Amino acid sequence: MLIYIVSLSIFPAVAARIPSTDGLLNERYYSSVFCFLFFNVFVTVGSATAQFVQWPGPRWLVLPVLLRVAFIPFFLYCNYQPSDTLVRTVPVLFKHDWMYILGIVALSWSSGYLSSLTMIYAPKAVPKSLAATAGMLGALTIIVGILIGINTALIYPRLFSRS
Repeated sequence: MLIYIVSLSIFPAVAARIPSTDGLLNERYYSSVFCFLFFNVFVTVGSATAQFVQWPGPRWLVLPVLLRVAFIPFFLYCNYQPSDTLVRTVPVLFKHDWMYILGIVALSWSSGYLSSLTMIYAPKAVPKSLAATAGMLGALTIIVGILIGINTALIYPRLFSRS
């Protein structure tokens, strides 16, 4: 659930509102390429990676999932612009485009990889008679994580701006 809370509280609401600071790509294409295209490509790559590399095991999987919470302040302290009507009230700490790009790659890859691992491990972590139930509960946690993540994204403009 936490994987989806972190991912969907950032993507697309926050990530799409981080404009280029270095002029790396035309502003018209910047968000389309580095936010939407990169996110979807690297989620897919992360999911595919989980088929071949299954590390960490079920016991230690919680550690990288918890570490992903650090993505929230990272993206909020990039050049996040809450909206056209609000003024940002906190400083920009991560100013360069390459920081944002590496962040979006790490966020999306880890989202795909770790969510796939959790769905692989869930049915294996219980007795065979409960495997189907564990799989359904895994799917339920994805839905709850999506709902919480999307609604959490609504809080960030209020925290980082004023009218």
